[in-house]
Amino acid sequence: MTDRERRLQDIIKIVKRHDSVSVESLQEMLKVSGSTVRSDLRILVKEGKIQREHGRVVRVSDFNTDDTNGLPSFEHRLQTHLAQKEAIAKIAESFIDNNDSIILDASSTCFLLAKQLVNSGKTLTVVTNSVGSAQLLQKSPRLQVILIGGTLGVQNNTEGTLGAGVFNNLNIKKCFVSGFGVSIQQGITDFSLLEIDLKKKFIEVAQQSYALIDSSKFDVVSVGTFCSLNDLNTIITDNDLPNDMLQKYQHKVDIITPSRRSLDSSSID
Repeated sequence: MTDRERRLQDIIKIVKRHDSVSVESLQEMLKVSGSTVRSDLRILVKEGKIQREHGRVVRVSDFNTDDTNGLPSFEHRLQTHLAQKEAIAKIAESFIDNNDSIILDASSTCFLLAKQLVNSGKTLTVVTNSVGSAQLLQKSPRLQVILIGGTLGVQNNTEGTLGAGVFNNLNIKKCFVSGFGVSIQQGITDFSLLEIDLKKKFIEVAQQSYALIDSSKFDVVSVGTFCSLNDLNTIITDNDLPNDMLQKYQHKVDIITPSRRSLDSSSID
């Protein structure tokens, strides 16, 4: 077991014991730096094992976990950092033009993007491996929806590349993906190998690729990489990303946040 794995287990035990604990207290208990604790907490938040509230770490109730595999349920993922994800989805919608053919992955942020598209008035072809997004998108007569076939995943999604032949007959303009985490060295990573294979295909067939990554996922790495930062046109994130992290990443890839998008719009006006 690595030092990080041991710390992650210790953090979970501490939070379960106290129900709520400050980040500063965790730093003192574990005898590590603040940056190390924050990095560990980003991993545990993404895994749905803890929650962050106003500078404190809070225990997550058992019902928030999918009983089949211990992963956080889709509903719980959707509620985690909801305001940030909604802001990201709103920006992402502005990158989509009328008559585009696009891909949405099965992430919770892309589901929120799908909600934006239903009410956008745009005419689009949308390819997705999210059953929930497909059901939502079909409510609009302007949206042609293609659900990719494959192995049915436990989080209302399809996995694997069995249905990837659909791309032989489509010209995809843009794809929108998310992941477990992003790092400069490993790029965008995820934990499901079947979904990693499918997301690689998304990036391969799209003319432009956008990663929707909330600020808790930066400097977080999971099992497998599905794209490097060089494969992306833009990462869209939220205003909670620390400035030093923003500066580090924007040397490698274009980074858009709500505040920076507002500044760009103001300069155009």
